[in-house]
Amino acid sequence: MMSAQAGRVKAGTSSLKATCVDCVPPTTNLGGGTTCDRCLPGYVNVETNGTAHCVPCPRGFLCAAGSTPGNVTLRRGF
Repeated sequence: MMSAQAGRVKAGTSSLKATCVDCVPPTTNLGGGTTCDRCLPGYVNVETNGTAHCVPCPRGFLCAAGSTPGNVTLRRGF
């Protein structure tokens, strides 16, 4: 069984014939999955129906890879 690397997802219905394709930035994943369900650094995931919806990190906040509205960090001085 093939496993996709981080930032890529399996495409295809058969695990033997599946190929891996890149997630469309700014989405990503941890690898081995079939969905791009995380966001790259600098974006926050405002997930919609289990699908990543990445929006730019709000001004004054730090958004690490995989950030959600509940775990962004307020920058010092804001």
